[in-house]
Amino acid sequence: MTRFTLTLAIALLPASLFASPTELIDAARTNDVAAVTSLLTTVDVDATGASEVTALHVAAAYGYSDLARLL
Repeated sequence: MTRFTLTLAIALLPASLFASPTELIDAARTNDVAAVTSLLTTVDVDATGASEVTALHVAAAYGYSDLARLL
């Protein structure tokens, strides 16, 4: 498979397959471990939102130690 073909195939995938960093950060803000675990399959753990914070920053700020360990 050529690089062009692969790029085209990825471009044609529905956007719903890719979660946004904001979704991960929001799940961390509500301490939703199940959602965070699921989102980590499609979102980079080090991704930042508009305010340049990661899900780990949020978990630590809210004192969610179990979630922080997961991240």
